[in-house]
Amino acid sequence: MSFFDELKRRRVIRVGAAYVVVAWLIIQVVETLFPVYGLSDEWIRLVVSLLGLGLLPVAVVAWAFELTPEGLKRDSAVNRSFRVRQRMSKWLDSLILIVLALALSFFVLDKFVVTPQQQAEEIAAAREEARIETLFSTYGAQSIAVLPFADMSPAGNLEYFSDGLSEELLNSLSKIPALRVISRSSAFSYKGRSVPIPTIASQLNVDHILEGSIRQEGDEIRITAQLIEARSDTHVWSGTYDRTLRNIFEIQNEIAEAVVMQLKIELLDEVATRKPIDPQAYSLYLQAKYKSRQGTAVAMNQSNMLYLQSLAIEPDYADAWGGLAFNYFNQASDEKGYSLARETAKHALTIDPTYAFAHVVLGRIAVFDDSHHDLKAAARHHELALVLKPTDADIIGHTASLLFLLGRFDQAIPLFNYWIAHDPLYATGHYYQAINYLLAGRLDEAIASAQTALGLELGYGGAHYVIGEALMFKGDLELALDTFLEERIEQLRVKGAAMVLYSLGRQAEFKVTLDELKAGWGTKSPSEVAHVFAWQGDIEAAFEWLAKAEAQSEPGLAGQFLQPFFAPLHTDPRWLAFRERMGTSQEQLDAIELKVVLP
Repeated sequence: MSFFDELKRRRVIRVGAAYVVVAWLIIQVVETLFPVYGLSDEWIRLVVSLLGLGLLPVAVVAWAFELTPEGLKRDSAVNRSFRVRQRMSKWLDSLILIVLALALSFFVLDKFVVTPQQQAEEIAAAREEARIETLFSTYGAQSIAVLPFADMSPAGNLEYFSDGLSEELLNSLSKIPALRVISRSSAFSYKGRSVPIPTIASQLNVDHILEGSIRQEGDEIRITAQLIEARSDTHVWSGTYDRTLRNIFEIQNEIAEAVVMQLKIELLDEVATRKPIDPQAYSLYLQAKYKSRQGTAVAMNQSNMLYLQSLAIEPDYADAWGGLAFNYFNQASDEKGYSLARETAKHALTIDPTYAFAHVVLGRIAVFDDSHHDLKAAARHHELALVLKPTDADIIGHTASLLFLLGRFDQAIPLFNYWIAHDPLYATGHYYQAINYLLAGRLDEAIASAQTALGLELGYGGAHYVIGEALMFKGDLELALDTFLEERIEQLRVKGAAMVLYSLGRQAEFKVTLDELKAGWGTKSPSEVAHVFAWQGDIEAAFEWLAKAEAQSEPGLAGQFLQPFFAPLHTDPRWLAFRERMGTSQEQLDAIELKVVLP
C-alpha cells in the first residue's frame, strides 16, 4: 500500500480538508467581529497564525488515532470491519458537508448582504468627507477665524461694541470668495476662554486667526488687532488705531484691507466701500444685536427698542431694519406678528435692494406663517439671497433647511456640510444635519451627528431624542428608551418614551405616558400626539389629532409629511388631502424650483 493510500485509509486527507474549511470559517467570522469590538488587525493575524500552526498537530492526530463509535482510539487498536469503517466515513463526510454548508452560507451573507451595505456606508461617508476636504484644500492657507475682540476699557462696559466690531470684520472678510471665514457662533465659542491659538486653529481647521482688543478713554477709542499664523502661533501683522467713534468704519476697512493684503487675496470693492452711519446710531445698533442674541423675552423687547432708537437717528439704516425684522419674526405667534416682520423686512429691501439677509427673513416667514405655507415664495427668496451673497455660510445653512423641508435630502446634506465646515463648533448645525440624516433613513449618521452636537453643547435639546428615534427604528428598543429618558426637552422625552413603551408591550406604562403627553402638550402640539397614535397603528386617532393641529394652525405642519411615523397613513385618501392643504403634495413640491450651486 502506497503512502497516499495510507493517508486515505487513516482519513488524514478528510480530516485535513475539514480542518481547513473550519479554519476558513473561523477567520471570516473573526475578520467581521473583531473590528466591531475594537480589536486591531494584530489580533486577527494572531488567530490566523494559530490556525495555520494547528494544521500539523491535527494531521498527526488523524494519522495516529481514529474516531470510532467507542471514542478516539489508536489506529492499531481499531476494528477494521468494513461496516464500521463505512459508518464512520459517512459520519465524517456528513460533518464536512455541514461545515461546508455553514461556510458557504456565511460567504454568501458576507459577500452579498453585509459587504455591499458596509461599502455603501463607507462610500457615502467618504464622499461627504471628500467634499469638506476639497473645501479646505481649495482655500489652502486662505482661511481665517475672527475671535471676539477683548473689551479693555476701564469701565468694562463696551462688550457690545467689541463683539460688534469683531462681527463686522468677520462680515467684511466673508464677502471675499477666495477666503474661508469661520462663522460667528464657532469663533465666539472661545470668548472668555484661555485656549492656545494652535488648538483653536486645529479645532476650527483654519490657518490664520485675527484677534484684538478695544479700549475707550473719553472720546478716543484705541483698537489693536493682530493676525496670527495659527499653526505655528507666529504673528504675521499687527496694527494699532487711535480714532474717535465717528471713524469706526474706516478702522474696520483698514483692518480688513491689512488682513487680505497679508494673505495676498484680491480685495473686492464691496469690502472697502460702505455707507457712513451716524456713530450713535451704530452704537445703538450694536447694542440691539447684543441684546437680541441673549434670546430671552425681556432681552428681545430691549433689542427692539434699541433698534428703533437707532432708526430714529438713521431712518435708512438697512441693517437695523433687518435686525428688527428678524426679532419680529422670532417673536411672532400669529398672522399679525408675521405680517409685522414681513413688512419690516420689505422696508429694509426698499432701502437696500442688495440686502441679502432681508430675503432670508422673508423666506423663513413664508415657511413658518401657517396662514400662507408659501414654500414657493420661500424658495424664491432664498435664491435671491444666494445670488446676492453666494458664499455666505448662514444663508446656505438656511437654504439647506428649506431643501430639507422640501424633502430633498440629497441636496440638503452637502449644503449642511458646507455650513458645518464654516461653523464647526456650532451645535445647532450638527443637530439639523442629524435630523436630515434621520428623515433620510441614514440612521447611523444621524446618531453620529447628534452625538457631535451633544459633545459641543452638553444636553443639547432634541439631540437625545434624535438618537433615541434612530435606535428605535433600528430595533434597539431598550437602549432607545434609556436615550429618550435623557432628553432635556420634556415634550420629546415623554413622546419618545410612549412610543418605545408601546413597542415593548408595556401597556400600563404606555397608557400613563400617553395620557401625560395628551395632558401636557395635547393642546399646543397635537401633532406630537398624532405621531404616537400613528406609531401605534391607530389611524383614526392619528387623523383626529392631525385635524386638531390643523384647526389651531400648529407651527411646523408643512413639514409633517416628512415624519416616518405617518407611514401607516400614506395609503389613506385623507393623507393626500392633508398634504395638498399644507402645500406639500409631491406634485406641489416638484413644482417648486430652487437652484443652488454649492460654492
